[in-house]
Amino acid sequence: MSFERVRRTQEPDLWDAEFVRAVEAEISRFQTSNSATFAGGMERRYERDTHDARTQSLQLTMVLGGICFLLTSLTDIAFVPDIGWRGVLMRVAAFPLFMMVIVLGPGMEPLRREVLMVTAGVVLVALLAFIPLLSSAPQAALSFMCAIFAVAFGNTAVVPRFRHACIFTALCVVIIGALAIWQGPFGWAITIELVLVAVFTLFANYRIERGDRLEYLLGLYHAKRAADLNADREKLKELAETDALTGVPNRAAFNNYCAALYDDPANDGRQVVLLLADVDYFKDYNDHYGHVAGDLCLKAIAEKLAGTLRNRGDLVARFGGEEFVACILDVGGAHGEAVARRMCDGVRSLKLPHANRKDGDSFVTISIGVATGRIEAGSDIDELVEAADKALYAAKRNGRNRIEISLQTAA
Repeated sequence: MSFERVRRTQEPDLWDAEFVRAVEAEISRFQTSNSATFAGGMERRYERDTHDARTQSLQLTMVLGGICFLLTSLTDIAFVPDIGWRGVLMRVAAFPLFMMVIVLGPGMEPLRREVLMVTAGVVLVALLAFIPLLSSAPQAALSFMCAIFAVAFGNTAVVPRFRHACIFTALCVVIIGALAIWQGPFGWAITIELVLVAVFTLFANYRIERGDRLEYLLGLYHAKRAADLNADREKLKELAETDALTGVPNRAAFNNYCAALYDDPANDGRQVVLLLADVDYFKDYNDHYGHVAGDLCLKAIAEKLAGTLRNRGDLVARFGGEEFVACILDVGGAHGEAVARRMCDGVRSLKLPHANRKDGDSFVTISIGVATGRIEAGSDIDELVEAADKALYAAKRNGRNRIEISLQTAA
């Protein structure tokens, strides 16, 4: 199973610490031993994770096997010509076994599925091995090659689990060998060839089984590393776009947000309201209370502003110094003004003392400039920022702790 498939099929709770330790332990064990099976819980996980891929492969292989099984009847013309249509009819009568594996296999538990595969395989091999006994042709012994081919196909194409492949192969060797010796003087030679084929195909089955399991483990390991790297990348991105003091997005996050918003053609025509807020007389606040108190003041204001927005796609960010910016989507200027009013009232409701104000007020307040516009091809957020900044300047000039609406509509 490939790394990409492992990464797609695992559920979010895959990487609990216990499971990670189990994966690492199995990788170490596979690298230092000849094992082709997993320990308890890992074996169940493997069967579950590979179930869909294995059943699809099994169905395709059984379809191909069924076609090849029927085509072996062509060899009857050369090896057992005296049996007529009996060989064909026997093969056709046994064909439902293929259909049984194809139809029932996917819905079975892993052990029952493997037992069904082995049982069907042994019956089909026994049928092919019985056909030479129906003929008195001198070359009839050559027909045993069809049964030997079926053993090779079962071990290397169907690929049952190795322990089940051993059972399948042992039963087939006993059946074919006994019938070959019973059939005539070439039975011993056929049995030798059968044993050689059995040994080599079992070795191939073991290599395939072990390789698939090791690939699965390494896929899990690389998927875990990829998940860790993605998590670290997201964490670094979050840290890079978060204002360290207030915990809200920073100017870089705001720029990235707006770039993504304006660069997406699907957003053309959407209305945007931009709010630019500034803490009134903040320099005087710092001079009077100190920078530590100033930092706490900004954190409280940022929390209050962020809590004012209610839509998931909206954003509040620290624009710089004591300035904050809010971007609200799909609303008109009236709604933006209402949000700005809630922000002003919310900050004042914090009742943060400000004894060093020049206007006689005794609490920390903010002033906000509001600008509205629409996203259009070729436009950017700068026009809105400029319009909101002018409105903010007007709010400052007209007495602070107030809202001013820009009359300019930005594209």
